[in-house]
Amino acid sequence: TSPNLTMALIGSLFFLMAYGCAAPTAPAIMSTESTEATQGVALSMVLIGGQSAYILAPNILGALFSYDMSYPFLVSLIPCIAVFIAMLILHFIPGGKTAGQVPLRL
Repeated sequence: TSPNLTMALIGSLFFLMAYGCAAPTAPAIMSTESTEATQGVALSMVLIGGQSAYILAPNILGALFSYDMSYPFLVSLIPCIAVFIAMLILHFIPGGKTAGQVPLRL
């Protein structure tokens, strides 16, 4: 919960900007890393994963909220930190900045 409407709108704006940056990532990687025979399966897995998150996340976080108001925030930090570490690793390994833009297989 936010303390006022202004903070809720600012948080929503950050969410929209982050989603706009992250949304094309999976299809871009899928299109460069999948063969033509497996692209349909890869796309369906990406769509199933996203829709499952939209369905399950509010239920799980709502259940956590019933125990303590800070639990949803603390549990949400775990994947955020994991993704942040993965992005740092990709930034510093050779060829990491081009992952998803060029095929990684030989």
